[in-house]
Amino acid sequence: MIQAVVRFLEQQSIRFGFSELQQIDQSMPTQNNQRLEARVRTKLPVTLGAASGLTRDISASGICFEVDTSYVLGGDISFVITLNKGTETLLLKCKGSIVRTEEHGLKKSVAVKLIESELSATDRLAAAA
Repeated sequence: MIQAVVRFLEQQSIRFGFSELQQIDQSMPTQNNQRLEARVRTKLPVTLGAASGLTRDISASGICFEVDTSYVLGGDISFVITLNKGTETLLLKCKGSIVRTEEHGLKKSVAVKLIESELSATDRLAAAA
């Protein structure tokens, strides 16, 4: 499912107005770079229960986001990424395992290896009626 979302982000960046969207790091894995998938850099809202943040990059196998809350390396995590455009809202519901955490001042980067994802669409105007 996440592969479809990454392709969707790449193909529809203009339609959804992701001005920060860019393809990065398509290199083969090396000793310093263990990534197996190309990443797409984009800032999208992430909701983690009561906490929230923004994605930094997304690939077919994982997501990195920045939040104010600390998370435990190796822990399981569930979160929702929201894609908005006009009256359409897409929700990417994800479950994964935390593979890296880093502190950047007050912000924390959390890298997640995805285990499960589900994309659903809602109509914000219909939901509000």
